[in-house]
Amino acid sequence: MADSELTAKLQRRQECLEVEGTTIVTNNNEAFAEKDTVENANSELASKLNRRQNINEGVADASPTTVITNVYTEFKEFSRKQIKEYELMFKKYDVNRDKFICFEELKSMMEKLEAPQTHLALKDMIKEVDEDKDGKINFREVTSSIKQK
Repeated sequence: MADSELTAKLQRRQECLEVEGTTIVTNNNEAFAEKDTVENANSELASKLNRRQNINEGVADASPTTVITNVYTEFKEFSRKQIKEYELMFKKYDVNRDKFICFEELKSMMEKLEAPQTHLALKDMIKEVDEDKDGKINFREVTSSIKQK
């Protein structure tokens, strides 16, 4: 992160004062959005910890439900050639070859594309595409997001 970006963020945080659970902004309205994204990250972490605790106590099932689909029959609007091109691009960025693009792989991909993102922006990107809520992006979800655009 550039020094000027870091300095600007620190200044925004210093300008925000916590008073009885509400945020007062002295100079910059971006603190409201920043607080919302931090709260979203905290609630995401809390939900993951609760799920892990339920699994440890035997209340929840540890294995996520996965549905195997055929992208060629599901996305008839794409030709086989187009799907193969998308698949090659997906495999290019799936570094550990687990058929998912995780947070670190997405971060690396965005840096290679010379469009680095913040931690929270990457989380939002995954959240936007992730249909099965496993925190990773699979090829079917990528194809689905391309279809929607």
